[in-house]
Amino acid sequence: MRSRLASSIFGATLFFLVSEPCHSDRFSERKPTVWTALTAGTIETNINKDDLANPQKRADMTRRIPLARLGEPDDIAQPVIFFASDMAKYCTGASLLVDGGAAISLQ
Repeated sequence: MRSRLASSIFGATLFFLVSEPCHSDRFSERKPTVWTALTAGTIETNINKDDLANPQKRADMTRRIPLARLGEPDDIAQPVIFFASDMAKYCTGASLLVDGGAAISLQ
């Protein structure tokens, strides 16, 4: 079982490294390393289910999110699929914040 710190770090940021992208045949001899980051807000998973079982804590977390709901795993899966697809073949060094607008509301 992961420690709370490890779970928090994992939940906060997901990095994708593709050392030889599937698009590498489009480059002559250069095979670039592609770094892309997905920074996630509070996503309801087994990692945080105990914390979110507290109604007050859940309400406080939800109140800070402009979309008025916590994230679901599918909210993260769709951007991951995008970055893994040919639609993102020219994206590198990108960081995508997927948090329902929470970061803006904390400023």
